[in-house]
Formats: sequence, structure tokens, C-alpha cells
Amino acid sequence: MMAKTPFKLRSGNVTPFKMMGSSPVKDTEPHTSGHTHTKEKLGGNIYDIQEDESIKVTREGIGTTTTPATVEKGKSYTEAGVDPAEAKAYWEANPEKRKEYEASLTTPGTTTTEDISTTETVEKPTREQRYRYEKPPVVAGGGAHTSLNIDGKRVRMSNEDYTNWLSTEGYTKDKRGNYRRRSTTGKGTPYNPDMVDISEKPDFDYSGVDYGDVGYRQFTNSKEQQESMEYNELLSKAKLQEKYKK
Repeated sequence: MMAKTPFKLRSGNVTPFKMMGSSPVKDTEPHTSGHTHTKEKLGGNIYDIQEDESIKVTREGIGTTTTPATVEKGKSYTEAGVDPAEAKAYWEANPEKRKEYEASLTTPGTTTTEDISTTETVEKPTREQRYRYEKPPVVAGGGAHTSLNIDGKRVRMSNEDYTNWLSTEGYTKDKRGNYRRRSTTGKGTPYNPDMVDISEKPDFDYSGVDYGDVGYRQFTNSKEQQESMEYNELLSKAKLQEKYKK
């Protein structure tokens, strides 16, 4: 009879196996088989040179999240209102029901993965270019007068007027006594403004002056130098990666 029909409660009511309480061996507290954790697996880097020469760096990664299985505490025989002896006899007669009941108390663990790739844009470090300097456009001198080529015209000045003109135009002497100023035309001799102090023409807008390929000014600190080295290293990797993609 017990092999076919669940045992009777003292009240005479029939209860399904889900209500019969804990394992026939012993009552257990809720427990887990481990802790939820996340593992990160980083893949290779993808480099993409942008139009403004910045470098987009994508670091590929996959995150794995594991949630362990959990076991729910079943009701005790007392809580379920059943006779322990009858319950044990029932489980012994219905091993499949016992397995089914115990399985119902277990929540299986899960494993999920997600894309955890990150993207960073590394800007190209910028340094000011070097400048060029120009000398006064003297075409003739000596004696009491000096002749200059100003806007394509020959202008003759007294030495006193010439001295005043040099001051007004922003020319100053170097250590050798030669007059010069930062070039207003883009032509002239290159120099590094961090190393040489050369005067400029007052109230002149130098922003549109193109000095051509004169190189760049020196780094002002170690941080600038480090940023430049790191950028150039990324640039080399990006170009190499692009080469092997073709």
C-alpha cells in the first residue's frame, strides 16, 4: 500500500511528496557549493588610426559569471506534520519520489558570458613647431643713411630714423650685434624659441604664418616626453597590424 499511495497524516489528509519535508536522512541548513564570481579573459588589442591621427585602442575581453547551485532547506518531519517512521518507510518504498523531491530543493548553477571589451582613444601629442627669424630688409647702408626694401619699394632713411624704425618693427640685437625678429613671412633661419629668445613684431598675428618643415620644439617636461613615446609605440603597433590585415 505504501509503495503506491503516500502515507496518511494523523489528520487523515493526504499530502503530496513536496510537502513531506526534509531528506529522510537528516535536516540540513541552506548551503551553496561556492561563491558567485566573475573571471575576465582579455584578448588582443585592436588599433585603429583616426583621421586626426589619434589612435582608437579596443581591448577585447570576455567576462564569465558563475552562479553556484543552491540547496533549499526542506521542512522537517514535525513541520510537515508527518510521522518520521512512516515517512522513512515511504521514502524507502519510493526511491524515485525521494530523488525527485531532493531535486526540487536544488536550484542549478548558471554560467553566463558577456563582452567586456573596452575602448580608449589616445590623442596624438602636440608640440609647437620651431620658428624662423628674419633680418631687416636692408639693401644698402653706410654713411648717414640706410636703404630698405619695404613691400617691394626702396625706402631711404637717416640712421636715426632707421634706429626708430627697428624699434617700432620689433627688431632687437643678438649677441653678435645683428638685428632680427620672428619671421612674419615664414621665410628665414629656423630656431627653437625654447632655446633662443627672439623678439616679435608688435601687434602682429603670427597664427597664420607657415614656417614649413622646421621640426618641433623640445619637450618641456618628462611627462610630455613619456606621452610622445607611448603614442609612437602604439602608432607602430597600429601600422604593423594594418600591414598584416592586407
